[in-house]
Amino acid sequence: MYASDGTYLGKLSSNRYDPESISNPYGRYGNPYGNTVMNPYSTYGSPYSSQKWRNPYTTSAPRVIYFSR
Repeated sequence: MYASDGTYLGKLSSNRYDPESISNPYGRYGNPYGNTVMNPYSTYGSPYSSQKWRNPYTTSAPRVIYFSR
């Protein structure tokens, strides 16, 4: 997943052990205290941010890119 400003936000994965998964609370991209989509106070996780992935009113939603193995 990439923010509209080009920042890599992590993988959409249910694997809680994948270091790039937003489902991993101890990883770089799923940490609820970092600048991640999982932190409600961060640029990418705040419900008031235009870049939030779950904001229904966003004007610049993140891009999800699917890679097949």
